[in-house]
Amino acid sequence: MEALIQFAHESREIRELTEAAVEHPPVQGVVIDVDDVWLALWYLGQLGDRDFTRTCEALAAYGRLRQGNAPYYLGRTGELPHWVLSYLLWGNEQLSGVPAAPLDLGWEPPYWSEIRQLSGSFEGPPVVVKVCLRPPYEGRPADLPVLPPSTLRVMFEVRPVASLSRLPSVLSAIFGNRARRPAIVEGGVAVQAGGPGSGTLGGVVEDSIGARYGVSCSHVCADGADVRMGRDGAGRVIGTVYHRSDLRRRPRGEDCNPWAEMTTNEIDVALIRLTARSEVAVVRDLGRVEALAGRSRLVPRQTVHFQGATSGAVERRIGGLALTYEFRVGEDDDDMAGGRTAWACFRNLFEVRAPSRRDRSSVQGGDSGAWVLSPGPSGHEWAGIVIGNDSLMGYAAFAETAVTWMQDAGVTLRRPSQR
Repeated sequence: MEALIQFAHESREIRELTEAAVEHPPVQGVVIDVDDVWLALWYLGQLGDRDFTRTCEALAAYGRLRQGNAPYYLGRTGELPHWVLSYLLWGNEQLSGVPAAPLDLGWEPPYWSEIRQLSGSFEGPPVVVKVCLRPPYEGRPADLPVLPPSTLRVMFEVRPVASLSRLPSVLSAIFGNRARRPAIVEGGVAVQAGGPGSGTLGGVVEDSIGARYGVSCSHVCADGADVRMGRDGAGRVIGTVYHRSDLRRRPRGEDCNPWAEMTTNEIDVALIRLTARSEVAVVRDLGRVEALAGRSRLVPRQTVHFQGATSGAVERRIGGLALTYEFRVGEDDDDMAGGRTAWACFRNLFEVRAPSRRDRSSVQGGDSGAWVLSPGPSGHEWAGIVIGNDSLMGYAAFAETAVTWMQDAGVTLRRPSQR
């Protein structure tokens, strides 16, 4: 994902597109993703597939037909490997579990000028810009922003409104007694930390002097509050909120511009100084976390797992880079000002997607703080922290960014280790 972050922040085209998009009120975010066909071929190239060149030749022939507007069924699709046809229809599910090398957006497969016709003609790098719109009012068509010309492929998507992923107080009270309350504190358990609603204690870290901290989201915590196991605030005290990131609200009338340092968030994290017995770098139903996964080790469509207090232990996929995205902070009284819902802008998050279209929402309320784990050479690696969701998609902050924030706060991690 590091390649996408660097490209997004260095590309003048991306900046012009994003700034024009966020000026339009119906836009709630801009996501930078990788072209699906290019990504599938990049994965194959990394695997050293012996039929790689033949696959590219077959795709190029199909691309030439598409360029000539020939019906798709006249293409010699029988020459394509079965997984390619399945991939083009349903998404790259066979290859998504492969731990990948860092992306190189300058790489091109053989015959790429013809293959790219499968995704629609575009001139620039294999990058897709997704402008995410709020649902239109009933009976009204979607209101699309006017964007500057671009060599990049630009798409518009209507998505449900996204919120931070806490479980509201009223639901925490109703479902609180259903959450497990283990004797030893591990990742994946529900906590109530003085904030509105409840969240997930994603995991436990240990600093250089042996102090242990639980990690959750700032938006479910209050400064100095006692932290209790469970959702309803009736469980035993396991520690206190030691330090948390500042959650900046979007001032009324301002855009969610990712280059606006004073009003944009990049993390949503809190450290809980533990007093109860705990297990460092272990997520209850997923196992031990061996190391920190840097942003360069994460790739779109890669398989990840997390354990949320609501969702339980689940398998998911990394999506695109949410260059900028707006979240509803909550529905509780302290989040309302004069009857208006509060909003927060975030940048440089990654999407957490369900593995298939048959699955329900990939993240649910109450999962805030869950650790997103990616595969590594020796086991699970800590890749991110779940912070928000809509009814289709989850969003997570990078663990590398959170660890940098911890170091700035004077907490240097010993476990999990940093590669």
